[in-house]
Amino acid sequence: DTGRLRLIGLCRGNTGTDAAEIRFALRLQNGTAEVRESGLYKAEVSFAAGDTLRVAVVGGAVKYSKNGTVFYTSAAKPVYPLLVDTSFYDLGATLSSVMISGT
Repeated sequence: DTGRLRLIGLCRGNTGTDAAEIRFALRLQNGTAEVRESGLYKAEVSFAAGDTLRVAVVGGAVKYSKNGTVFYTSAAKPVYPLLVDTSFYDLGATLSSVMISGT
């Protein structure tokens, strides 16, 4: 599903459901994946069903990628610990194959 609005990303934890609480997020809707950091727009890339989108800390920097190719590197440094956070706006919105890993 590429049409429904939802966000996924990394944060330090929060008690609310507002999308701006996700520090490093991808906002997914209508085939566009927007990078949003604390709610602020940074960049975007198109996506289709079957694409793999990733928000990852690599070498101390937060990088956003599509199908293994980085399309944006954050200027903001991550503060640990980080956890996965989501925000669903549309009924029936889904995310699949979500993983978190680290050493």
